[in-house]
Amino acid sequence: MATENWKGVKVRYQLLTKGTRRYGEKMDGGKPQFIVAHDTGNINTTAQSNVTYYENTYNIPWNNVASAHIFVDDKECIICIPTTEKAWHVLYDAPTDNIWYNRDANDVAIGVEICYFSDRERSRKALDNGARVLAYLAEYWHIDYKTRMPGHQDIQADKQDPGNALEASGYGRNTSNLDKLVAKYYKQNVKVKATPVKVEKGATSFTRDEFVKWLKSTVDKQYDYDLYAAFQCVDYANVGWDKLFGHGLKGNGAKDIPFNAYNKDKFKSEATVFKNTPSFLAKPGDLVVWGEQMGNGWGHVAWVVEATLDYIVVLEQNWLGGGWTSGPINNGTGWETVTRRKHEYDTQMWFIRPKFSKKKTESKLLKKSKEKKKEKQITWNWKGRFTTNTTIKVRRSPSVKGSVVPSSDWLLSNQWVDFVSITKKDGYWWAKFKYPTNPSSGYFYCALCKITDKQEKIKNEKYWGSINWK
Repeated sequence: MATENWKGVKVRYQLLTKGTRRYGEKMDGGKPQFIVAHDTGNINTTAQSNVTYYENTYNIPWNNVASAHIFVDDKECIICIPTTEKAWHVLYDAPTDNIWYNRDANDVAIGVEICYFSDRERSRKALDNGARVLAYLAEYWHIDYKTRMPGHQDIQADKQDPGNALEASGYGRNTSNLDKLVAKYYKQNVKVKATPVKVEKGATSFTRDEFVKWLKSTVDKQYDYDLYAAFQCVDYANVGWDKLFGHGLKGNGAKDIPFNAYNKDKFKSEATVFKNTPSFLAKPGDLVVWGEQMGNGWGHVAWVVEATLDYIVVLEQNWLGGGWTSGPINNGTGWETVTRRKHEYDTQMWFIRPKFSKKKTESKLLKKSKEKKKEKQITWNWKGRFTTNTTIKVRRSPSVKGSVVPSSDWLLSNQWVDFVSITKKDGYWWAKFKYPTNPSSGYFYCALCKITDKQEKIKNEKYWGSINWK
């Protein structure tokens, strides 16, 4: 899909399948009235990993639902819910948004989630990207960021974001520190240096196997590519073609896809078109098009995932006509999802075969993007009960730079907490815990001991108390 550039940040759309996370309901008034700055609360997760999680749980039960419009990390920004639709990023029962703006944030506000990392430089880059995106949105929607861009922590008492991202970047947790970063880019022209990337003309970065694997991940989902007439077969074809080449296909119905002038020009570099014959063998990854004998004259289109000389197995949408069964044509819905089916070949049938990448000729850039960077482990999900023998400060993050809670909430001698993980950082071992008397307040951290063992093994250290490991 084509990307945009917002004040130097690469921005792309990866809209969620409509469900509970993205309900598709328009904002009250049709446009956003303020912006809420968030951080993900999940350290070391990227924009893509968060959007992927949302997509994999796109229809999560309502009592667990949460969502946001935008995720930003140190590399990119992903829009997963249109900024004119509602998203569920602030508790409806939280009173402050109503007091300040006379509206619930979910109904009229954009939610922007900023990622943060153990690596401070990555966190600072992600925060800077987040500030650029927030500045762009404030300009675009004519929103005063100084008065109408609260942090989540400012309007919902039990939240700590975007303080986590600010702290991970070396700033204080107050949202005013984010405002200062946004001020650098608000109504400022940001020069962007173009970086040319050599790509073989027409070649997709996907191999055949990679694309078929992605196709199989779409089963039971619904796709409305053009936001018209809900979940049509052509929508699913376009989602796949966009995945491969960054654009959809055109035509007055599925039957026109092989013959449309725009498509034929694109196919010169992107695909080969085959008319079905008795000896033709389809391949996984082919886009198959039926003629006007199908779909009441509109034709039909699907993606091939298996084939023999006798039949094809496809993934398709709206084969049974259940793609659009209710609602207006521009915002309707239907019951039919992407489904796997077996079909016989037909005389009026065309196969469009994308020019897939081959492993041996993959670009260095593609290979590099696939390499998994192995980060040194600093956290272990070890559980136990820690009983103190002295007073210990309590912090909001596992670091000597983490903000300290009021002294009335420190751990006193002979008090205990049950911890769920331990972290090695800044020369100390830290325990993650909830107060046994107030677990709803969330997780906090206390130091267990200094690191003195040469091998840095916690069980060889002298604790400021005792630990009963579980």
